[in-house]
Amino acid sequence: MWNTLEPEIVARLPRPADANQAASEAGGTTLANDVVKWKTTIDKLLEIRLLEYDFDGQGSLAPPDGLVDSAMILAIMLRQLGARAPDWTIATLNESVLLQWDWPSGASLEVEVLQPNLAEVFVHEPGKTGESFTIHGTADSLAAISAVR
Repeated sequence: MWNTLEPEIVARLPRPADANQAASEAGGTTLANDVVKWKTTIDKLLEIRLLEYDFDGQGSLAPPDGLVDSAMILAIMLRQLGARAPDWTIATLNESVLLQWDWPSGASLEVEVLQPNLAEVFVHEPGKTGESFTIHGTADSLAAISAVR
């Protein structure tokens, strides 16, 4: 489903070591609980997969199952690449899934899965122009997972 990620995207992924520094500064994630946070991320994606029409009480449509499955495979791939667990895992009002990482500096990285084989990566750093990248997938999810092992 997902191709191997481009080096410029992989270089931007927050690492558990980043989390240790952030934890000492702001009481955030540590290496010891990153495994728990990844489990929580996957559990949240499973919860999102079960959402139905009007999940927010405002008539919003839930993300399609195939899109959520794709987000789950991408999350597993990011974990295998050594990224720390996202700080936020959210079903958006636009029928997409958002994974977001935040730093104490105010910087953030967002991966929004828009379609089963399409995601946008947004990098926001204070005082800098934001950057965006597109991640394209293929129909072969097993090959994508095997490629990062």
